[in-house]
Amino acid sequence: PYYKDSHKRLRKVIRAFVEDNIMPYTHEWDEAMEMPKDLPRKCAENGWLAACIGPPWPTKYVGEKIAGGVKPEEFDHFHELVVVDEVARCGSGGVLWGLFAGLSIGLPPVMHFGSKAMQERVALLPKCMTGGRPMLSPAKRPQSTPPEPQRATSSTTTNSWK
Repeated sequence: PYYKDSHKRLRKVIRAFVEDNIMPYTHEWDEAMEMPKDLPRKCAENGWLAACIGPPWPTKYVGEKIAGGVKPEEFDHFHELVVVDEVARCGSGGVLWGLFAGLSIGLPPVMHFGSKAMQERVALLPKCMTGGRPMLSPAKRPQSTPPEPQRATSSTTTNSWK
């Protein structure tokens, strides 16, 4: 009862995209630990990159085109699930993480709870959701200096935490 015709159309389109544009290259990308920089843009142009942030569909930032002819007002969490499920068929956690991590972790709180000014300024929404700029999650922020290495302690160390 949860999957309607729009979900089936979306699944068909995403599956074809993944089979043609992602699956043949995942081993190569995993070995290189890098995927093409233009892959998110291609996903956005095909009308599904923004699906990973969940409903409502962000028409203000990406327009009304959704893969499979899904209407923005129809877009629900099951459409989001279909997209992630179909991309997962590529068998690469690196590709999934590369496409969806920053968008699906960092952007929904801004979209749902941030002010309009925050959405425009902090998230750079139009660029993130159209594949023009990666959205870094807080856990993926670049560091200016590498972390200090952990040093072993001797058994004579005091228990300073008590």
